[in-house]
Amino acid sequence: MPLRQFDPVAVVEEPVIPEPELQEQEQVPVRALWSKSGLVSDQLAKRALDQAISQAEDDFMLASSVPSDEQITLDWNDTTYLENPSLANQLAQRDGWRAWVRGFGGNTRADWSGIVYNDFSATAAGVVGGADVSLSYDFQLGAYVNYGSINLDQHGITGGGGWNPDGVGGGFTAEYWTPNFYAQGVVGLTWFEGVQDRGIRKIIDGWGGDTARGSKSATTFTGGVRLGAPFRWGSVVLEPQAQLVGTQNQEDGFSETRGTRKELRLKYHGRTTTFLETELGLKLSVPINSGDRALWVPSIRAAWLGDWDQGNDPQTIGYTFTNQTVDLPSQLDNENGALVELGLDYTVQNFDNVSIKVYGRGGMEFWGSDRGTTWRASGGVTFQF
Repeated sequence: MPLRQFDPVAVVEEPVIPEPELQEQEQVPVRALWSKSGLVSDQLAKRALDQAISQAEDDFMLASSVPSDEQITLDWNDTTYLENPSLANQLAQRDGWRAWVRGFGGNTRADWSGIVYNDFSATAAGVVGGADVSLSYDFQLGAYVNYGSINLDQHGITGGGGWNPDGVGGGFTAEYWTPNFYAQGVVGLTWFEGVQDRGIRKIIDGWGGDTARGSKSATTFTGGVRLGAPFRWGSVVLEPQAQLVGTQNQEDGFSETRGTRKELRLKYHGRTTTFLETELGLKLSVPINSGDRALWVPSIRAAWLGDWDQGNDPQTIGYTFTNQTVDLPSQLDNENGALVELGLDYTVQNFDNVSIKVYGRGGMEFWGSDRGTTWRASGGVTFQF
C-alpha cells in the first residue's frame, strides 16, 4: 500500500555580510568569453555557440532529478519536509513497526449447465491480523493469526450435502522491497473443523429421506511467493506481478454418527490433497495527492490464472458396518482463468504519530470450465508506527 514520502531538510540561514564601502576603481574592460577566427564565418560561429548553450541546458536538466513543479515542501512542528516525488518509492520506504487487520470474503459456484451430479456453491469469509517490523532498509519480517469460515453446499439428484467448518491458524511473512522490485513470501497453517452433512433420498418407508452427519476436520499448509516490479509511467504506476501459491490439505478420516439409520452411515478414510495456483498479471494505479499528507490511489489489476492438477488421491469411503470400500477419483484438471480486480487505497502520512493506510479490493475470477465465476473482496487497515 502506498504512502507519501517526505524527507526533512536543513534550513541554513545565510550570514549577513556588510557591503564594502564603494571606492573608485579603475574600470577593467569586459573580456569576451569566446572569439572566432577570421577564417570562420559569423553564421558558423553563432551555430556553434547555440549548440554549446543547448548542451549546457540539457546537462542541467539531467542533473536535476526532481522537476521544480514537483518539489513540494511542508512545514511540520518547526521542521521543513521535502516530498519525494517518486511514485514507486511510495511503496518501498518503510520504517519501524506496522500492525494491520484485514477482512476477506468470496463466493463461487459451478456452471450449472455443465454438471449433473456435482453442482455446488461455496462462500468463505474471515479476518487476518498481524504485525511486521523493518529489520533493515529493505527487509521486513512479520507474523499473523487468522480466522475464517466456509459454507459449502453440494446439489444433485442423489441428495446433496455440505460442509460448514471454521478455521483458525497463523503464519509468518517476509518481504524484500526496493523502489522498483519486491519479493514477498508467506507460510501458514490452519486447522479446520465442522459438520459435514449428506442428504439421503428416500428409498422405502423408514429408509432414507433424511440427512447423515459427522464431524470432519482438516489441516491446511499454505506457502506463497509474489514478485513485482513497479515503475512510473507518466503520472501512473505500472506493476507487473507474478504469484505462486501452494496448498496441502490433510483430511482426517471420520464416520457419520447421527441423522440417519446406522445401516446407511458412511465412513470416510483420510487423504492428502495438494493444489498449486499461479497468477501472472499487471496492476495499474493512479496516485492522487489530497491535501498536504493524504493520498488516494485507485487501481485496476488484470491477470491470467492457472490451477494445476496435482494428481490427488481419491476419496475412499465405505459403510460403517463393513470393510468394503470404493474410491471416488479426483476430477481436477489443469484449468485456466482470468482475473479483473478494482481497488482503492487511502493513506495519511503522519510525521510524529501513527500513519494510517486503508484499502478495499473487489473483483471476479473467470474460469474456462465448469468451475464458473468466483467473486472476491477484501479490505483492511494498517497502522505504521
